[in-house]
This record gives sequence, C-alpha cells and structure tokens, in this order.
Amino acid sequence: MFKLSCLSGCGFGTTASTRKGVGVLVMEHMADEHDMPVDPLEAGELALQTYERSPGSWN
Repeated sequence: MFKLSCLSGCGFGTTASTRKGVGVLVMEHMADEHDMPVDPLEAGELALQTYERSPGSWN
C-alpha cells in the first residue's frame, strides 16, 4: 500500500495499492479542491509505502 497527503496541506490523505493509483487520487483531489493541476506519476513518486502488520508481528 502507498499513502500520500494533500500537496497543499489541507489534511486530505489517501491510500492505494500502487504509486500510480495514489497519484491519480491526489491528482483528482488537487483538481477538485484546489484547482491545481498535478501529474499523477510525479505525485505517486512522493507516496510513502506502508506495511500493514498486526501489533506484535514485528518480533
């Protein structure tokens, strides 16, 4: 999974299974809420990869 927050800092955040997917979601948010064009591939490169693990599974 990949996670990315709004590039304008409004508090919006989203996750997707791929960098491209999260980039598309942020692109749509930026266009709808901030009237700002964003390249989804470039935005996806900023996404952080997350690992879903249950508590205690790190041992």
